[in-house]
Amino acid sequence: MKKWLFFGAICIVLLLLLISLFLYFCNNTSVPVDNERTLSEIQTCTCSIKEMLLAEAIFNVRDDFEDVDAAELAHDAGLKLECRRQTAPNEFYYAIGYGTYRCFVFTDANNIVDRVLYCTEFRTIADIQKEIDQVNAAGLDFYTSNEYGLAEIGIELGNFTGGYTREYILADGVLIVETPFMNGGDETTYHFFTDEEWSLAREQWGGYIILPIDKQNQSIA
Repeated sequence: MKKWLFFGAICIVLLLLLISLFLYFCNNTSVPVDNERTLSEIQTCTCSIKEMLLAEAIFNVRDDFEDVDAAELAHDAGLKLECRRQTAPNEFYYAIGYGTYRCFVFTDANNIVDRVLYCTEFRTIADIQKEIDQVNAAGLDFYTSNEYGLAEIGIELGNFTGGYTREYILADGVLIVETPFMNGGDETTYHFFTDEEWSLAREQWGGYIILPIDKQNQSIA
């Protein structure tokens, strides 16, 4: 009797292992690059904001210790990768949508994740320029203002050229913000680029590209 129970337990363990491997390899299947169809035309599986934020959080922890595989990350966060874009020979990203929320998983050609970006909306260059003028006219600093801070947009990507230089991806281009060091006397400066200008300017600044097709705020079911 004990022998049958032992073999039964082994069979259950093996079955669970096979199921896990099956699910992993299903999600690890190479996703073809498609730069033409919209996310709503490609994405078939629903996701949640929780899963998007979980993918971002898991990556931020693991990235300090190891290379993070995109398929593995998606599996652990409960996401399905279906929409893959290519922006350069060794630069790719997966786009995931829920409502007007977006998650972007940037990778190299080997599917190793470089950054995960979760954002709530894409603002236009005109929107941001108008707000900067209004805040500056009130004698405040746009970048450090809690009320109008760029962090409210939810698309800050991080430091690239050192110091406090950051990239924000906008609906129709990119904003680079340079803030002074703690002991510096310079003011915050803003550099706006259209999508066409950014394709050349980013050689100087670094950073990421999201295709215009993915920067619309239309709702994804």
